Amino acid sequence: AEFVVACRSYLKNPTKEFFFPRERKPMSEEDIRKKIALHGSKLITVTFDKPEINEDNLHSQVWKTQIAIAKKLDAFSFNVLRAVHEITGDKVVTVFEVERDQLSKTYKHIGPPVWVKSSESFMMKWKDSEYGSPFIEDGHWTVIAERQYFTAAEMLADEIEIAGIGREIDPKTMKILDHDSAIEDTDPVLLSELLDMKHRWEL
Repeated sequence: AEFVVACRSYLKNPTKEFFFPRERKPMSEEDIRKKIALHGSKLITVTFDKPEINEDNLHSQVWKTQIAIAKKLDAFSFNVLRAVHEITGDKVVTVFEVERDQLSKTYKHIGPPVWVKSSESFMMKWKDSEYGSPFIEDGHWTVIAERQYFTAAEMLADEIEIAGIGREIDPKTMKILDHDSAIEDTDPVLLSELLDMKHRWEL
């Protein structure tokens, strides 16, 4: 898709930057924080030890890992806005911009329609909930329930081995940087790529 956009852009305005793109200038920490504050979002950096495999296989494994982690973050309501990655000397680094990195302790759990037989077992299961008795909403029994995970870091630590990351990426080497640590300790060029949506030929 990006290649198609590049071709169309080149036909409209052919310049040497399409073949010799400028290097992306890293944003300052202050500008990164301003951009994130403007978005009202959070950053999460996830790193792994780089496996000793050929480059082509490595890149596909890293893409698979980034996509798998993003799916997990979405599945547990942290909601990924954008994601990027890089491969350094001995590390695989993925960065995610998410809508939130912490969730409320509870959520609204939708149960079965009130007229089905299984609603009886739902009522029995939840009738003594410390967060309140089941109630009816839009024809369904509904209850306030406690979340399995409150933070993205907690979720990833528990779910990474079943997330479907690249086969050669060792989940036991995973390290997670929370929002502030991600800003302070992640390559600013990578963060700039995440937060500056310009294509390289537009730099």
